[in-house]
Amino acid sequence: MFDSVIFDLGGVLIDWNPRHLYRQLIPAQAEMEHFLSEVCTDSWQEKQNVGKPWSEAIAERVAFLSWFESIVVSGDVGISKPSPIIYRHLFEKYGLAPETAIFVDD
Repeated sequence: MFDSVIFDLGGVLIDWNPRHLYRQLIPAQAEMEHFLSEVCTDSWQEKQNVGKPWSEAIAERVAFLSWFESIVVSGDVGISKPSPIIYRHLFEKYGLAPETAIFVDD
């Protein structure tokens, strides 16, 4: 029996694709793809995941986050999945037992 449900935000609860934003900012497809491959890279995104403070992230723009009892943000912890450290942090911080939790990811 599960008593905790853990969700990944991007790709699960919201459709996060940088193209949604950048196609509005950079209308030329080729220019946008160049920007995404050379500037806004996966490596750059990963740095945001493990270091950008939550207060500077999207929390205030995603109202449904208030529905959750608690939130762990990789940028606040300084580590991102798939590292087991972030899961241990979650379980210890909220007193959860891994065997009674289910994780939903993309």
